[in-house]
This record gives sequence, C-alpha cells and structure tokens, in this order.
Amino acid sequence: MSAQSPNNQPSIPRGGGDPAGALGVGGAGGVGGAGERSLTDQLGEVRSQIEALRASAQPAAAPGPVGTLGGIAAHVAALEDQLSKRDQALRLLADRWKSAEARASESEARLERYRIEVERAGAARLLMRKVRLSRYRSMLSSRSRKLIQARQMLDMCAKQYEELLGQRSKVATAWSTVQELERRLRGRRARVGAVAWVCGVVVMMGVLTALAWGVAQQTAVPTYTARMMLAPDYALLPPDRKPDAAEIAEWGRSVREAVADAPFIELAAQRMDRRGLAALASPTDLRARLKDDLFIETDPSGQLIVEFRGPGSESTTRVLETLSAALVSYVNDARAKLSSLATIVTAAPIADARPTSDPRPLRAAMYLGCGLAGSLVMGLGAWRSLARLKRTFEHEQMIVETLDAQHWPDASKVSPRGPAPASASVAAGAPARPAVASDGRKPGVKTKARG
Repeated sequence: MSAQSPNNQPSIPRGGGDPAGALGVGGAGGVGGAGERSLTDQLGEVRSQIEALRASAQPAAAPGPVGTLGGIAAHVAALEDQLSKRDQALRLLADRWKSAEARASESEARLERYRIEVERAGAARLLMRKVRLSRYRSMLSSRSRKLIQARQMLDMCAKQYEELLGQRSKVATAWSTVQELERRLRGRRARVGAVAWVCGVVVMMGVLTALAWGVAQQTAVPTYTARMMLAPDYALLPPDRKPDAAEIAEWGRSVREAVADAPFIELAAQRMDRRGLAALASPTDLRARLKDDLFIETDPSGQLIVEFRGPGSESTTRVLETLSAALVSYVNDARAKLSSLATIVTAAPIADARPTSDPRPLRAAMYLGCGLAGSLVMGLGAWRSLARLKRTFEHEQMIVETLDAQHWPDASKVSPRGPAPASASVAAGAPARPAVASDGRKPGVKTKARG
C-alpha cells in the first residue's frame, strides 16, 4: 500500500492548540457572544459546527501504498491523534450545547414570568386609571352643579338689587317722614328729660340733705347750757333778824368754795353713779368737768345762778339736777362751818331751747358734699353706660330698619332654582335686566356715598 500524503487529510492544529478554536467555536468567537447575537443564532452556529465535525470525522479514502512500515505507523499515529482531538472538540461542543439549551429554557421561563407580570401590572394600571377617570368625572359634575347654583344665586341677588333700586323713591319719602317724626320726638324727649332731670336733682338733694342731717344727728351732739338758781333760806332765821349784805356775800363765797371741796366731789360722783351717769362717776373726771363746764354767778338780788354746759339737752339737765341736789345737801349739812344761812333751790335746772354750740349743720354740710360728689361720680358713670347702650341700640336699630322685610321681595315667591327664563319674563311683561358692567355697576346708575 502506498502511503497517503498528509495534504489529503483534513487540517488539524498541532502543537497543543485548542480544537474548538481550530473549528471556530471558541468562548469569545463562538457561542460566547450572547451579548451581540441572539440565542437562536448561537444554537444554529453550534449545530453547523457539529455537522462539520461529523463530516470531517468520516473515514477518508484508502491510502495508497506506503513505502515503508515506519511511514504507515506514523500515519496511523497521526490519525489516532487527530481522532482524539476531534472527540474532545465534540464533547466540548456537546457541553456548550447543553449549556445553551439550559440558558435558552431559563430565558424563556423568565420571559414568560415577565410577560405575566406585565399583563398583571397593565391590568392594575388600567383599573386605577378607570378609578381616577370616574373620580374626575364626579368632581367635574360637582363643580358644575356648584357653578350653576352660584350663577342662580347671583341672578337672584341681581333681581333683588333691581327691586331695591326700584324702591328708592319710597325709601327717600319714608326717610324724610322718619326724620321729621324723629325731630319732633327728640324735642319732646328733650323737654321731658329736662323736667325729669330737674325733678330728679331736687328729689336727690332732698334725700341727700335728709340723710346728711340724720347722720349728723347721730354722730354730732350739740352743746346745751342748763341753769338753776340758789338762794339763802331766810325761813330758819328769827323773825326780827334780817341778814345783811356781808352775810349774804359770805354765804355766796361758801357755796363757791363748797363746789371745789373733795367731800362734795365724792358725794356728787356717788350720786352720778346711782343715776346712771357713768361718764361722771369718777371723782377725777367729775372735778375736771366741773372746772371746765360749771359756772356760778351772782345776780343783783344776791342769788346764785349756776350754769352747766354739756352735750345734749336732757343729759345736761340731769347732770345739773344731780349737782344741785348734792350741793344743797352738802352746804346745808356743813353750814355750821361754812355759813349760818341755809341754801334752797329757787329755780329748778332747765336747759336752753337753743344749743350753745351746734356742730350738726357743719357736719351735715360735709356729709351732703360727700353725698353730692359720690352721686355725681355715680351719675357720670351711669350716663356713660347709658350713652354707650344708646349708641349700640341705635346702630342695631339702623341695621334692622335697613334689613326690614317690607323693603325686600317675598322669599317664598322667588324660585330657589334662579329667575324665570327670558321668554317667560318677556311674556309676563317684566322689564329686561340691564347689562352689568365689568366693575359690577349697572350702566346709567350713579353710586352715592353714604355718610
């Protein structure tokens, strides 16, 4: 057999080269380019490479006669080496085929899941969009109803304004009548108020004067002077004896001295205590009081006029009666020492009709002044309160008169859905509503500032 030339065999790389690389199925140049080509193209390339390997693995034509046995052995070794490399390339391509199928199935499953999720998300988004659209429709419907109601209210207000403008003449006439009646009423009120004010002042002055005088009588006591007369008793003397002037003068001196004696002061204090005059029940107080308020004078007939001053007519009279009784008793008991003439009371103690000093008028005037000042302050406060209430009442009354029902149309006759259509108004003979300017005023109507 002739030896076959190596050039007639398929070209197989030598020197440890990669069979897959020789076949053009490498990781970077073969099916590894998944980022640039689709998985279908990669599978097609792998299939074509496998078919090419199978075709190249078929038995070649019988070699020609080989010259030597060594050449045949070398040729066989080369064929075996080539077959082993092709088997390795086939196994590598099978592994890559399985890997590509696994990735393809995984990609299909992921694609299916993504499609299901997209369909679900699209359904939810569609439902949400329908809900939003329904909400927007309801909001637009509500806004439309509100706008229609606002328009109806504006038309109703415009109609009421027209009717109010139509009653301006009536309002002006009524206002002039009211002003005239108010002027007359103010004059009548002024006269009645002046008379009432004068009467009130007179009554208040009378009441304050009476109160001031009553308080002054309770707080201030007038000073009265009580008098009595003492004379010598000639009845105890012999009929043929008449006292001379020196004896009568001695009797008067002895009575004056007896008033300052300590035994008489003690006797008089005891009697004061028994009669309930506690202020003079002490000898010390009684001595000081007699020194200041007891006066003894002699009249031309030789009698002694005893005067005592004290607060109150009755109180002063009682004190002087007690003093006179004590003095007569003391002088008559001690006449052997003081004088030979006895003493009698010729005129009982009696107080003057008018007080010697009366602080009540001054005290009453002071109280009256305080009362007038207090009444003036209270009157001013009441007047300010009444004036404030009057202003508030007049303001409220003005608002009530302005919003009086007789100046406005009957609300029951006005349709709550707005004014009647224009055709009905024209048919009823109602005047057409004038156009309203952009600033809210009607043409031909002048605005008047209110004071």
